[in-house]
Amino acid sequence: MCSGGSTLDAQRAKRYRSRSLARLKSAGAPRGLGRLCGDEEPWLAVHVQPKTPGVRRLLWLHTQPEHYFNIMLDDLTRQSPGDLEYVAAFAWRGPGWYQDHQPALAPSLLLTPAKGPDAPRPRTGQRYHRDWRGELFALQFDAAIVSGYAHRTERELILECHRRGIPVAMFSDSNLRSQRGRGLRTRARRWAKRRFLRPYIRSVDWLLTANRRGVAYWRYYGAPASKIVVCPYYADYHRAAAARQTPADAA
Repeated sequence: MCSGGSTLDAQRAKRYRSRSLARLKSAGAPRGLGRLCGDEEPWLAVHVQPKTPGVRRLLWLHTQPEHYFNIMLDDLTRQSPGDLEYVAAFAWRGPGWYQDHQPALAPSLLLTPAKGPDAPRPRTGQRYHRDWRGELFALQFDAAIVSGYAHRTERELILECHRRGIPVAMFSDSNLRSQRGRGLRTRARRWAKRRFLRPYIRSVDWLLTANRRGVAYWRYYGAPASKIVVCPYYADYHRAAAARQTPADAA
């Protein structure tokens, strides 16, 4: 069973690289995005055009290409005014059937892992990407949204945007109900987490959360109320369910 799964993953990776190369050629991707013009095989899926003068660009760095997120970015792209465009970036291509999917309308790219396209999921403190600064800042974005703080690249992008004076928000579904326990060890972990989160809370311009428990979470960890913005979690269950019925090869 494990052998069959490995073979299937290898076949998906081969198709993925082939499709990505076709996207690169058709999109005329600019040099400098993930070292796409080097000698090694370009696997990075990217269809981001050079920035149009007079158009503001908002970058959204998300963990992996998921249907709900792809649909949300496409809807934002449809509804955005002519002087604003959204660009999605993904830290990891993700496992399973959705690894070959990106937003249909919103420009998007996958950051290049240092160990290649088959690298496993990034760990919390791991330096995972080859050159995320080169890939992302080549996009010349005017503001950024970062989904969470679980991985190193997301946290470093928050600090780097703050350093460069680029407005940055963190999108999070954390809520206070997850912070339970009265034992000494649990309280010590929460104390350490409060210290860990302090520089990121200080560096973001906004904390985007889904509900009042999310507000309570960030207030508990020291965020000022002025930085917290409630924006209900996006979901279109009918479209997501329909998308799951479509085989990856037919999508």
